[in-house]
Formats: sequence, structure tokens, C-alpha cells
Amino acid sequence: MLFTLFSLACVSLSFGRLIERDLHPEWTALNIPVDLAEPVQVRLALRQRNVAKLLSFVDTVTDPSSDKFGKFMSNEAVRELVSPPVEDVNRVTEWVHRVNPDATVDTSRGDVVVVDTTVGGASALLSAEFAHYHHPTTGKMLTRTMRVSIPDELDDVVELVHNVMELFEGRRQQSSIPAVPSKEKRQNSNNNDAGYVIPEVLRKALYAIPDDDYRDVSAKSSVVVVEFQGVPSYSPSDNKMFDTQTGEVDTKVTKVVGPPPGESGGEEALDIQYMAAMALNSSLWYWTETNWLLEFAQDFNAQSDAPYSVSISWGWYSTGQCDINCNGMTAKQYIQRAEVEFAKAVARGTSFFASSGDQGAPGDENAYCSDSSISDIYPGTSHYFTSVGATMFSGDVSGDATSAATDYPNSPICHGGTYTCAPAPQTEVACSYPQSLITTGGGTSAMLEMPDWQKSAVDGYMNSGVTLPTSSAGYFPKNRWFPDVAANGHGYLIALNGEMEQVDGTSCSSPVWAGIAALLNGRRFAQGKGPIGFLNKVLYAAPSTVFTDITEGNNNCTESCCGTGFQATTGWDPVTGLGTPNFPALASYIDSLP
Repeated sequence: MLFTLFSLACVSLSFGRLIERDLHPEWTALNIPVDLAEPVQVRLALRQRNVAKLLSFVDTVTDPSSDKFGKFMSNEAVRELVSPPVEDVNRVTEWVHRVNPDATVDTSRGDVVVVDTTVGGASALLSAEFAHYHHPTTGKMLTRTMRVSIPDELDDVVELVHNVMELFEGRRQQSSIPAVPSKEKRQNSNNNDAGYVIPEVLRKALYAIPDDDYRDVSAKSSVVVVEFQGVPSYSPSDNKMFDTQTGEVDTKVTKVVGPPPGESGGEEALDIQYMAAMALNSSLWYWTETNWLLEFAQDFNAQSDAPYSVSISWGWYSTGQCDINCNGMTAKQYIQRAEVEFAKAVARGTSFFASSGDQGAPGDENAYCSDSSISDIYPGTSHYFTSVGATMFSGDVSGDATSAATDYPNSPICHGGTYTCAPAPQTEVACSYPQSLITTGGGTSAMLEMPDWQKSAVDGYMNSGVTLPTSSAGYFPKNRWFPDVAANGHGYLIALNGEMEQVDGTSCSSPVWAGIAALLNGRRFAQGKGPIGFLNKVLYAAPSTVFTDITEGNNNCTESCCGTGFQATTGWDPVTGLGTPNFPALASYIDSLP
């Protein structure tokens, strides 16, 4: 056993509130010694003030019919509004230093106290016992505790303790197979007869997005892709290969939060390669969060120069958020705290985008279609995110390899017949298994109520005559529905470990919309306006011409089976939302807003 000396004061405290969690069944406690000197970070989320005032401000400033539309707060003003009194913050920091004088305490976030200490220090601070926990499938090992205590004297100040109890393997909304020459027979159900997707296909065959005309204005904008669970960073060599093969301008990452670039996984390659391409010259951030959503939101809000457009391709069903990091709270309470953190960023003018999931309406909670239930995904059902579903080509191929080479003269990968890029133009249907590797997610939130801006669209769907899963568990028609919009999510080519690979998923779709938001922001900045901010109220109030309505397909299936789901139809639906972007009309509409 390892023993390390550390400085702890002898303090008599009355520990009142006990916070416990059950060990997640996928994890095993290991009977091996814990190094008391191992670094650990404890986060103490404090009770916030003026939350109702913050949410009311966000509701007004994101409403295109309001004379206050777009008049966002500064980061400092948001922090001042929501943070508890400085006297309460001082009470917490004084307690930390009394128990553990050597701990480093950061109060700059205002409503969360970040304590960098050791396992021994955290044990004394929280009256906790730490152990090693192992995930047998991934091999991941974490040092965590299953119970912490808060002194009676701080019960009115500390809302939750986090970053020390979470045991979770997050899910990326993406599936992949090796890319193969176009004429080679596949030994799976994946259908890619229409050809592969590269950024130029998205611009020219689908969404009419200008390229060179937007490079100057996009330089005024900023975007970030976010990964979780400490996954590998991006690979510069893979990015270079992708740019060379597809004819894109060299990817330049402005700022990295988390591990430095090096090795990459499929999700990381997809996100950075397509975000960079779609956002053109925007300032590009790459963010890896070690833990989960609450930690990310807190750290994002601490950045004075945080990007205006954010893409998150990760998610998990709402009732399973306690598998992540609830720490004595219910899943709903955890989500409510996260919602406030995201609202703080929206109050600054941030646009958030999230994948709607790859397991259809059954979702991750019913991925094997064991019954007729459906499930949701968070943050894809957040009130402050634009939830993005996926489409695929309809199969009505309008050209061949020769025409594709003509359509994309600056994209070498489309030439020579090894890979057939989808020729322009193309039509789309909902992305679904077995024609695709995934099925686009959609349905209702299990936690969050329906926002006012969505009610008219949902009423239209409910009265359209489509069959509804009225008796299915997980179906809450009075709650928030998703997705809001869609983009292609099938047959994307990425460069990974020196090879080309096909990926499918709503992980493809979310960076596309985030990149489009960056272009819209760049356009607004060039006009002397502020960022567009949270897009949902703007999109639901937009004329139908700004979208291509996707009216074919359903999301009954997961990635491997079929169960209960929803049908696409005319207008908004819980399969592809309002539709895919018609960029010229969308840009014109955004231009008309103050």
C-alpha cells in the first residue's frame, strides 16, 4: 500500500447531508490500494440566485419578435446575476482551507468552487472513502467514491458535489465501417449506391452553401467541437490527408482545451474534419472534457472568449443521467442544473447543437427493441440546444462517377473511380437502418416540458393523421419534442489512421449545422450585428422556404432492430424536424433580423 504525507488540519465538523450513489452494474470495485497522493478535483456547485430572471432574459433576447432580440449580456454580467453572495462563497473556501490547507481553490466561475487536491485531501474534506473502479469492456479504471458528506453549516450554500462519483461510458452518436471502392460488393446491409459524402457534396449537391464567397466573413466567427470522457484528441496528419483528398483548405485549430493533438478516433476525426470544412475560416476550437456535461458547461462559461457556435455529438437518455454524475440528486435535478448552465451561455449569444441520437425512437434505453418503449437523449432534448437529426440520399441517383468528378473538380478523391462522390443534385429521406448504419433519433423528452416556441409545430404533427405510439413507455407528448432540424448523416468519408473510412450518424449532422451557424454569424458580424445566438425560436418562426421538408421515412429502428417510432410527414416531425437547410433562403431570412 502507498502512503503519502499530506497536510490536513484537525477540524471538528458536523457532517449532515449524506450523498450516496449505487455502483453502476457495468463497473467493478477493485480490491487494490489507492494512492492517497493521487490528484483529484472536487467541484462544489453552489446554489444560484436569480435563475428565474436569467431564464426570462434568455426567453426575450432569443425571440425574433422582441425589440430586445440579440441584445445579449456580457459574460461578467451573467456571472454577477446568477452567482451567490460572495459571503457564501467565502464560507465554502474557508471550510476547504480549514480542512485541507494545501488545496488549491478556484472561485472564478462564481457559482462553483473548484478544489484541486489529493485523494487523501478529498477524503478528509468530504468524509469519503475512495477506491478504484474498473469497466471490464473498455478497460477504463477510475478512482472514485460512492458517498460524500457536506457539513451542516454549508447545506444552504452547496447544491451538489461532483467530479468525484461519476462512473460512465458516454455514447458518441456515430457508427463506422471501412470505406471501400464504390463498385465493391458490401457484406453488410449498408446501402451507399448514391455515392459518398464529402464537404463539397454537402455544399453543392444538397444545401447550396457558397464556398469562396464566405471565406472572408467566416473569419469573423468562431466554432468549437466538444468531446467527452477524455477521449483522444484529433490527428493533424489525418486532417491533412482529409484536406488533400477532399480539396479543403488546410485545417487550422485556433485553440485546444484538453489533451494535445496526436492520435484520433473516428468521432474526433469526423467532428474536426467536417466542422473545419463547413465553418470555412472561422476560429476553430477543439475541446475535450474529461467528464460530462455539467463540468463542460461550467468551464465553457468560464471562458471570456468562448466560441459562438458549439457542436456536441454525444448524448445519453435523460433518466440515465444518474449513470453519469447525479451525486445525490435525481436525474431531473441534474438536468435542471445543467439547463441553467447552458442558459447562461445562451444569454451571451451562444448557439448550441446536439445530435438527436442514432438508435431511432427506441433510443439507447431500448437499443435491442426488447419492448415497444421509446426513449430520449440529452443534451439533444435540452431547451437550449438545436437538436439535429440525420437524413440520407433517397436512392434516386442523378449522376455517376464521371459527373461527380465534374461537379467537384477540386476534390481528388472524387476522381479516378476509387470512390464515387454523390453527384449534384440529390434528394433526401430520413436516415434509417438497414439502408444506413444508424437510424435518426427523435421523440419526446422524459424530463423537460414543451417550450412555447414548439407548440404550434407539434400540434400540426399531432393533427396530421400520422400514427402515434400512444401506449408506448417513454412517450410524453406534452414534453419537449426532438429533433428540431436535420442534415445528411450517411456515407461520410473521413481520414482516420491514414485510411479513408465511412461514418454514419447524427454526429455527422450536428457539426454541419454548427458550421452553418458560424457562417451566419460571420455574415451578421460583417453587417455590424451581434451573433444569432440560440436558433430554435428563430427557426420555428422562419418561413418554410428556409428548409427542404423531408417527408419520407421513419425512425422505428435502432442500429440493429426495429420497434416503435414515428413517421416523417409534411411540416415539422419528430424524425427530421423542420427539415434540412436551404442556405440561400436561410441566410436571407437571418439578414432580415435585427
